[in-house]
Amino acid sequence: MNAKKITKITLLSLLVLCVAFALYIMISKGFFQDPANFMQLAKNKVTKIYNEVTNTEPAVQEEIITTADGHKVLLDHPKGYSLSFPVHMQFDLSISPEQIKVYDDDMTVIVTREWAPYEDVEWYIDNYMNQYYLNEYYQESNNITLLENTKYEHNGAKAQFISLRREPAEQRIERQNHYSYFFVHSQTGQQAFFRIMFKTKDYEKSAPVIQEIINSFEEIKIEGENVFKHEYKPVVPDTWNEETKKLWHEVTDEDDFKWGIFVDGAYQIDRNYQWLVDLEKKVDFQFDFSLHYVNLNDGFPTEELQKAYADGKFMEMTLQTSNFNNEDLFGKNLNFDIYDGLLDDQIREFARGAKEFGHPFLFRLNNEMNSDWVNYSGVAALSDPEIFIENWRRIYDIFQEEGVDNAIWIFNPNAEDCPPAHWNSYISYYPGDGYAQMIGMTGYNTGEYYKELYHEKWRTFDEIYQEPYEKYMKLFGEFPFIITEFASSSVGGDKAAWITDMFASIKNYKNIRMALWWSSADYDMRPETYKQLARPYFLDETDETTAAFREGIQEYKKE
Repeated sequence: MNAKKITKITLLSLLVLCVAFALYIMISKGFFQDPANFMQLAKNKVTKIYNEVTNTEPAVQEEIITTADGHKVLLDHPKGYSLSFPVHMQFDLSISPEQIKVYDDDMTVIVTREWAPYEDVEWYIDNYMNQYYLNEYYQESNNITLLENTKYEHNGAKAQFISLRREPAEQRIERQNHYSYFFVHSQTGQQAFFRIMFKTKDYEKSAPVIQEIINSFEEIKIEGENVFKHEYKPVVPDTWNEETKKLWHEVTDEDDFKWGIFVDGAYQIDRNYQWLVDLEKKVDFQFDFSLHYVNLNDGFPTEELQKAYADGKFMEMTLQTSNFNNEDLFGKNLNFDIYDGLLDDQIREFARGAKEFGHPFLFRLNNEMNSDWVNYSGVAALSDPEIFIENWRRIYDIFQEEGVDNAIWIFNPNAEDCPPAHWNSYISYYPGDGYAQMIGMTGYNTGEYYKELYHEKWRTFDEIYQEPYEKYMKLFGEFPFIITEFASSSVGGDKAAWITDMFASIKNYKNIRMALWWSSADYDMRPETYKQLARPYFLDETDETTAAFREGIQEYKKE
C-alpha cells in the first residue's frame, strides 16, 4: 500500500472518530432538541478537526445568512461590515477583494470598503471621488438632476447620502437611471470609509428598500481575506479570417516578440511619415506594428491602416469614445448615448469599415478607463463601471453582427486606479470572457518635471511594470500581454541607461509578447508655462538614446 493511500485512510479514520466524538458531545449537551443546530455544529466540529489534521486553515471570507424575517444578511468579514438585503436578491462575489454586487431586476447595489489618501476624508469624497456628478456644468450637460445631497450621522459615524436621476435623450433601452450613493466613515479604520451605490429603475418603489439596507449597515470585526472566484481565459473566435489567425499565433509564440512604435501622425495622410522612416534608419530596425488613435466621429481609418499594411506593419488601433482628445471632460458625455443605444448606426458604420479593410489589426477600445482623464472612465460616467462594460459589449456585438473577422480586442486598464478606489479597480471594468483576447499594459517613466507638483519620481522599468504584471498574472495568466504604449522621459535621470535596463528587464516578463514605444512628448499646459516641454519621450531624443535602443534591439533579436 502506497503512502498516499495510507494518508487517506488515516484521515478518514480520524474523521470517523471526530464524528463519533461530536455525536457524543452534542447528545450530552441536548443538541438533538434542534436537528438543524445539531447538524451545523457537528459539521463545524468535523471541519475544524480536519483542518487541524491536514495543517490547513479555514478561509474566513464572506457569509450570507438567511434570517427568519425574510432577509439575507451579508457578513463581509475581510472588509468588516454587515448589511441586510431582501431575501430574493442575488449576490455576485466573484470579485469580492474589490467589490460585492447584490441585484434583482429593479435594483443593483455595489458595496466597497474604501480608503482616502487624505486625512480629510469628507473633502476627498466631495472634491475628488465625486468631482463629476456633483459638478453643475456636468449635470446640465448630461441631463442629470441632483435630488439630494445630505450629510448626517449614522450610528455615530459621519455619513452622506446623494441621490440623482439621469434623463436619457431618448429611452431606446431600459436602464437603471436613478443613482443613490451612501458614504459612511469607518469608526475603526483611520481614513477608511464605506461606499454603497444603488441604481434603480423606479426610485419611488425602491426608496424604502434602499433606506432599509442603509439602516442595516454595521461594522464588524475584520478577519480573513476575500478571494477572486473566477478563472479568466481568452476566448479566441473561430470566425477570424486566416490572416488574423496567423497573426494571433505569431503574437502568442514566445520566440517571436514584436516591437511597435508611435510617431505623431505617421500614417495620417500628408503628415509625418518621413519621421518614422528616419527613425527606423537610425535604430536600424523595421518595427512590426504602429499605433493610431481615432474617435468614433472620425469613422474607420481605412487609408491609415492600408498605408501601414503596405509598409509591412499591422496597426494597434485605439478607438476612444470621447470628445476630441478628451477635452471638455465635464461636458456632454457621448458614452451615455452609446449606453442608451443612440449611436448604434454610427458604430455599425465603423464596424463595416473594419470589415472592408479585411486585414488583421489590434483593437484597443477605450484604454485607461480606470482613470479620471477620459470621457469613458467610470468616474466620468456616474462612477459606474458597468456603463463601460455595457458599452464595450454593445460595440463588440455590433462588430460580430457586421461580420468583422479581423479584430483582436485588447482590454487595457491604466497601471494605477485613479481614483484609487475599490469600486474603480481595473477588474471592475473587465467586459467578460469572450469579449477580449489580449491584456494591455500602460506605464511610463514620467521623469521628474512635475516632482514638486505631482510628486513624480524617476522609475525603472521594473518599478513601473512588476506590480501590475504580478497583479494581472493572478487573474489573466492565460492571456498574452501587450505593452500598448510606454517610454521614458529624460528629465531627472539617464534615459539611455533606462533603455538599456529595459531590454535586460523585459525578458523576465514571459506573458508580455509585444511592446510599443511612444515616441512623442507631453507639454506643460499651465498658462505660465504654456507648451513647455515637460516629458520628452522621443526615442531618438539624443544620439545616446538612439544608440541604446539600436544596440538593445539587435541583442534582443539574437536571443
